[in-house]
Amino acid sequence: MSLRTFAIILERHLWLLTLYRGRCLFKEATISNDNVDAIMQNALKSAPREANGLRSFALTQSALLHELLGESNIAIADLTAAYDLAALSDYSFSAADAAGKLALIQAMLGDIHLAEVWVGREESAPAPDGLPPTSVRRAGIVARALIAIRTLRGDQSAAALDDSRSSG
Repeated sequence: MSLRTFAIILERHLWLLTLYRGRCLFKEATISNDNVDAIMQNALKSAPREANGLRSFALTQSALLHELLGESNIAIADLTAAYDLAALSDYSFSAADAAGKLALIQAMLGDIHLAEVWVGREESAPAPDGLPPTSVRRAGIVARALIAIRTLRGDQSAAALDDSRSSG
Protein backbone atom coordinates (compact mmCIF):
# COMPACT_ATOMS: atom_id res chain seq x y z
CA MET A 1 0.00 0.00 0.00
CA SER A 2 1.40 3.40 -0.92
CA LEU A 3 1.81 6.04 1.76
CA ARG A 4 -0.82 8.23 0.11
CA THR A 5 -3.31 5.36 -0.02
CA PHE A 6 -2.57 4.48 3.60
CA ALA A 7 -3.14 8.08 4.72
CA ILE A 8 -6.40 8.45 2.79
CA ILE A 9 -7.86 5.16 3.97
CA LEU A 10 -6.80 5.66 7.58
CA GLU A 11 -8.11 9.21 7.66
CA ARG A 12 -11.45 8.07 6.24
CA HIS A 13 -11.89 5.35 8.86
CA LEU A 14 -10.80 7.63 11.72
CA TRP A 15 -13.32 10.20 10.52
CA LEU A 16 -16.05 7.52 10.38
CA LEU A 17 -15.08 6.24 13.83
CA THR A 18 -15.40 9.74 15.27
CA LEU A 19 -18.67 10.41 13.45
CA TYR A 20 -20.28 7.13 14.49
CA ARG A 21 -19.05 7.45 18.07
CA GLY A 22 -20.41 10.99 18.31
CA ARG A 23 -23.81 9.82 17.10
CA CYS A 24 -23.84 6.83 19.49
CA LEU A 25 -23.77 4.39 16.58
CA PHE A 26 -21.51 2.04 18.49
CA LYS A 27 -21.82 -1.00 16.22
CA GLU A 28 -20.68 1.06 13.23
CA ALA A 29 -18.01 2.79 15.34
CA THR A 30 -16.67 -0.60 16.40
CA ILE A 31 -16.46 -1.74 12.77
CA SER A 32 -14.58 1.45 11.86
CA ASN A 33 -12.31 0.98 14.86
CA ASP A 34 -11.52 -2.58 13.74
CA ASN A 35 -10.78 -1.25 10.25
CA VAL A 36 -8.44 1.40 11.66
CA ASP A 37 -6.61 -1.29 13.63
CA ALA A 38 -6.26 -3.55 10.56
CA ILE A 39 -5.03 -0.67 8.39
CA MET A 40 -2.56 0.36 11.10
CA GLN A 41 -1.20 -3.19 11.50
CA ASN A 42 -0.69 -3.44 7.74
CA ALA A 43 0.93 -0.02 7.56
CA LEU A 44 3.30 -0.79 10.43
CA LYS A 45 4.82 -3.50 8.23
CA SER A 46 5.16 -1.43 5.07
CA ALA A 47 5.63 2.13 6.36
CA PRO A 48 6.44 2.01 10.09
CA ARG A 49 7.62 5.61 10.46
CA GLU A 50 4.49 7.06 8.90
CA ALA A 51 2.19 4.62 10.67
CA ASN A 52 3.77 5.36 14.05
CA GLY A 53 3.20 9.05 13.39
CA LEU A 54 -0.57 8.44 13.51
CA ARG A 55 -0.69 5.49 15.88
CA SER A 56 -0.99 7.46 19.13
CA PHE A 57 -3.91 9.47 17.73
CA ALA A 58 -5.64 6.31 16.45
CA LEU A 59 -5.23 4.58 19.82
CA THR A 60 -6.70 7.59 21.61
CA GLN A 61 -9.75 7.51 19.34
CA SER A 62 -10.12 3.78 19.98
CA ALA A 63 -9.86 4.36 23.73
CA LEU A 64 -12.69 6.90 23.67
CA LEU A 65 -14.94 4.36 21.96
CA HIS A 66 -14.04 1.64 24.46
CA GLU A 67 -14.67 3.95 27.42
CA LEU A 68 -18.13 4.80 26.02
CA LEU A 69 -18.80 1.08 25.67
CA GLY A 70 -17.94 0.58 29.35
CA GLU A 71 -14.68 -1.19 28.53
CA SER A 72 -12.42 0.84 30.80
CA ASN A 73 -9.63 -1.76 30.87
CA ILE A 74 -9.32 -1.67 27.07
CA ALA A 75 -9.51 2.13 27.09
CA ILE A 76 -6.74 2.30 29.70
CA ALA A 77 -4.56 -0.10 27.69
CA ASP A 78 -5.09 1.92 24.48
CA LEU A 79 -4.38 5.24 26.22
CA THR A 80 -1.28 3.86 27.93
CA ALA A 81 0.03 2.68 24.56
CA ALA A 82 -0.88 6.07 23.03
CA TYR A 83 1.09 7.82 25.78
CA ASP A 84 4.07 5.49 25.30
CA LEU A 85 4.04 6.11 21.53
CA ALA A 86 3.52 9.88 21.78
CA ALA A 87 7.19 10.63 21.10
CA LEU A 88 6.72 9.14 17.61
CA SER A 89 3.49 11.04 16.97
CA ASP A 90 2.92 13.63 14.27
CA TYR A 91 0.89 15.57 16.84
CA SER A 92 2.56 17.50 19.65
CA PHE A 93 -0.46 17.11 21.90
CA SER A 94 -0.49 13.30 21.98
CA ALA A 95 1.26 12.77 25.32
CA ALA A 96 -0.74 15.42 27.19
CA ASP A 97 -4.00 14.24 25.61
CA ALA A 98 -3.48 10.57 26.48
CA ALA A 99 -2.25 11.35 30.01
CA GLY A 100 -5.18 13.66 30.74
CA LYS A 101 -7.68 11.09 29.54
CA LEU A 102 -5.97 8.40 31.64
CA ALA A 103 -6.14 10.69 34.67
CA LEU A 104 -9.85 11.25 34.09
CA ILE A 105 -10.66 7.55 33.70
CA GLN A 106 -8.65 6.65 36.81
CA ALA A 107 -10.36 9.43 38.79
CA MET A 108 -13.79 8.22 37.63
CA LEU A 109 -12.84 4.68 38.66
CA GLY A 110 -11.80 6.00 42.08
CA ASP A 111 -8.07 5.27 41.81
CA ILE A 112 -6.91 8.66 43.05
CA HIS A 113 -3.25 7.65 43.28
CA LEU A 114 -3.08 6.62 39.61
CA ALA A 115 -5.16 9.65 38.62
CA GLU A 116 -2.61 11.91 40.33
CA VAL A 117 0.26 10.10 38.58
CA TRP A 118 -1.34 10.71 35.19
CA VAL A 119 -2.16 14.35 36.04
CA GLY A 120 1.54 14.81 36.79
CA ARG A 121 2.47 13.27 33.44
CA GLU A 122 -0.05 15.46 31.66
CA GLU A 123 1.35 18.57 33.32
CA SER A 124 4.92 17.63 32.35
CA ALA A 125 4.04 16.74 28.75
CA PRO A 126 4.98 19.17 25.98
CA ALA A 127 2.50 21.96 25.31
CA PRO A 128 0.49 21.46 22.13
CA ASP A 129 1.68 23.39 19.08
CA GLY A 130 -0.91 25.68 17.52
CA LEU A 131 -3.74 24.69 19.86
CA PRO A 132 -5.03 26.39 22.99
CA PRO A 133 -3.62 24.31 25.88
CA THR A 134 -7.06 23.93 27.47
CA SER A 135 -8.45 22.31 24.30
CA VAL A 136 -6.09 19.38 24.83
CA ARG A 137 -5.98 19.44 28.61
CA ARG A 138 -9.74 19.45 29.37
CA ALA A 139 -9.77 15.83 30.56
CA GLY A 140 -6.90 16.61 32.94
CA ILE A 141 -8.72 19.68 34.26
CA VAL A 142 -11.79 17.60 35.06
CA ALA A 143 -9.60 14.86 36.57
CA ARG A 144 -7.96 17.41 38.88
CA ALA A 145 -11.40 18.60 39.99
CA LEU A 146 -12.54 15.01 40.69
CA ILE A 147 -9.34 14.29 42.61
CA ALA A 148 -9.80 17.40 44.73
CA ILE A 149 -13.45 16.58 45.41
CA ARG A 150 -12.68 12.97 46.31
CA THR A 151 -9.87 14.02 48.64
CA LEU A 152 -11.87 16.95 50.04
CA ARG A 153 -9.37 19.57 48.99
CA GLY A 154 -11.87 22.35 48.53
CA ASP A 155 -9.37 25.05 47.57
CA GLN A 156 -7.96 22.87 44.79
CA SER A 157 -11.40 21.81 43.55
CA ALA A 158 -12.45 25.45 43.28
CA ALA A 159 -9.28 26.27 41.31
CA ALA A 160 -9.81 23.27 39.02
CA LEU A 161 -13.42 24.27 38.41
CA ASP A 162 -12.28 27.82 37.63
CA ASP A 163 -9.86 26.37 35.07
CA SER A 164 -12.66 24.36 33.47
CA ARG A 165 -14.89 27.45 33.21
CA SER A 166 -12.14 29.51 31.59
CA SER A 167 -11.47 26.76 29.01
CA GLY A 168 -14.93 27.40 27.58
